[in-house]
Amino acid sequence: MLFPLNLIHNIFLCPKYRIKDNFIYPNSLKMSFVSFVGTIAYIFLFMYRAYELHIDKVIRKHINLTYINAVFDFFLYCIGYSINYTVNVLYTKRNITFVMKFQDVHRFLYEKIEFKRFIYWNWISVFLVYGLNIYVVTYFFIRLNLNNYYIICGFAVMCFDINIIYAIRLIKLLSDKVKIWNIKLQHLHQIDKNDVHIYCKKMFQAYENILECYDIFRSTYQQIIVFHSTELFFIALIKLQITIKVFKIAVFGGDFVYLAAWISVIFLYVWIIKSVISEIMLSSYCEKFYIAMDNVKDSCAAIFKSECSEAEKQLSRNIARLHRASFHKLNVCGMFYIDATYPLKMTALLTNYTVVLLQFAFFNFIFLFVKFHLTVIYFCCGLTMLCSDVNMIYAARLIKFLSNKLRIWNIRFVKETHNSNTDFYYKTLFEVYVTALDCYDIHKRYSQFMINNHTMEFIYYVIIKLKMIIDIIEKLGIEYLQMWVVIVMMYIWAGKSLVLEIILSLYYEQFYTAMDEIRNSSVIIIKSNCSGKCKAMFQCYLNVLECYNLLKKSYQLLICFHTVEFYCHVLLKYQISLEFFEFGPVSENDYFIPITTIVSLYLWTIRTLMYEILLSIFFEKFYLRMSNIQHTCALLLKSARTNAEKRLYKNIQRLHRATFNKLSGCGMFYIDATFPLKIVSLLNSHMIVLIQFAVLKE
Repeated sequence: MLFPLNLIHNIFLCPKYRIKDNFIYPNSLKMSFVSFVGTIAYIFLFMYRAYELHIDKVIRKHINLTYINAVFDFFLYCIGYSINYTVNVLYTKRNITFVMKFQDVHRFLYEKIEFKRFIYWNWISVFLVYGLNIYVVTYFFIRLNLNNYYIICGFAVMCFDINIIYAIRLIKLLSDKVKIWNIKLQHLHQIDKNDVHIYCKKMFQAYENILECYDIFRSTYQQIIVFHSTELFFIALIKLQITIKVFKIAVFGGDFVYLAAWISVIFLYVWIIKSVISEIMLSSYCEKFYIAMDNVKDSCAAIFKSECSEAEKQLSRNIARLHRASFHKLNVCGMFYIDATYPLKMTALLTNYTVVLLQFAFFNFIFLFVKFHLTVIYFCCGLTMLCSDVNMIYAARLIKFLSNKLRIWNIRFVKETHNSNTDFYYKTLFEVYVTALDCYDIHKRYSQFMINNHTMEFIYYVIIKLKMIIDIIEKLGIEYLQMWVVIVMMYIWAGKSLVLEIILSLYYEQFYTAMDEIRNSSVIIIKSNCSGKCKAMFQCYLNVLECYNLLKKSYQLLICFHTVEFYCHVLLKYQISLEFFEFGPVSENDYFIPITTIVSLYLWTIRTLMYEILLSIFFEKFYLRMSNIQHTCALLLKSARTNAEKRLYKNIQRLHRATFNKLSGCGMFYIDATFPLKIVSLLNSHMIVLIQFAVLKE
């Protein structure tokens, strides 16, 4: 099953274990020593590379960053090879424990088709990754006529790829087994009553082994994932800086330097794309594993509430306890979770620092580069923006379609409550509702990255384009008519993107409103069971929630407008202040204008920010009091004497879960205690960008 992955480990002298005559053995002392010698040899390769660049005076003079990169590679890969040797060779007994535990699971949860498909994809993954690596490294070093040890270093680094591939395939394997286990759990009623007790014990043992395998996976691969993420972040930024430096030299150098610059760019982007795809696949399969585990928990809850045998109920209770006690998301060394959001966070972090590098090191050179490649760049950028716009329109229409279907569902639900009592119709309605929620989950999972990308593209495009207009006018001497054409195009594009953002937000808000209407309809049908004083208290609480919902609908647009006004005005006024200081005063009395502008800017900013803080504080107090009501109901429910009191507390808890949500400004942000921090952080980030442009201009 894992033969192609173990084969690559053996080729790079870092085997996890030995398999001989269908028996598994830990690594012997001889094999451990050979692996240790191989690890030392890998480290000495990078040490020799750094030493040769140290004595090369030409490289040190023109591209000293290459030498710094070699030294950094030495220390980074020294840590990487140490982790690789420790995890794969020294922890051989832990790796064997994983295999033995998983074998027990595999015997009980065997699925022939899934098993064969998994083996095929293991071979395909190895051939794809290492075929691409070998081709790119060989082409890169042959075209640049580098020394042989550079090729050896390039091949030596490939040993880290197999660790990530191994992690991806293992979590995929565990996810498949959990899905098969859940299917067997849902078909427990088909087991003979005399055998169900023994079968439930086997089911529990299989689930326990899956969790133990997952714990071994977490403890084994968290250091490897940290190293891979660190390598991706630092190497990408350093290689980008070296590429920028080579392009600057290529302007005044010959064709060979120009070719080297382009090959460096291609190599850099291929390497980044390969690493990012690895991160995305790992996060995707981890998220699928988490979803499969949640489905197991839901299935256990459904079985426990159904009419089943005592053995099945005991199995459900034990699984629920074991899940709460033992299952946690993969938390890598306490720094971050590997889930669906991890690639977005990693990409955002990498993008931010890439933009900073381009601003500081590449700003003056970009105009020369654009002059020769303007047509190609405009075509590629236009094509990329068109794809982004199509995705936004597609997402907006999908959520609009779901909103319409949910409103129709709500109308039929309320109508049939009074006209029909058939169980079949209610079951059909419930299945339709579950299907709609599944569609929304799929839509949310696959559109969140696209929406985030479009939003970041819109923000950075507007800010950088405004600054580029000013610099193009000053540096390239563009004519007056051409200047206005550029400005009009920029505003048309910004308006188009903003309209797409607003439409998408409004459709999402309509979807949330439709969901709230369904919840309210359900609550109205339930609440008729209360009577007397309890019914009056429930009606009072219901009125409070209705007032809050009216407040949300009335003021979310105003709050959104106030936030956008605050954000845009601060940046524009700040840019005006920078322009005042950039041109300088004509006379001593002219200092009054920039100083007055800055003072008024900061007074206005502080005043507006205080409004945001006060609004967030009062809303947070409201959320806390609503939460206190829920805790009070939970406590009183345990000591309630009458059925009316119990019904009141239960109905309030159901009503809270069904209708209460935090105030969302048009679906873009929540008004809570974290809102001022987010808006200040966003504002500071773009103020720093403006300062960087102003300093670079000087």
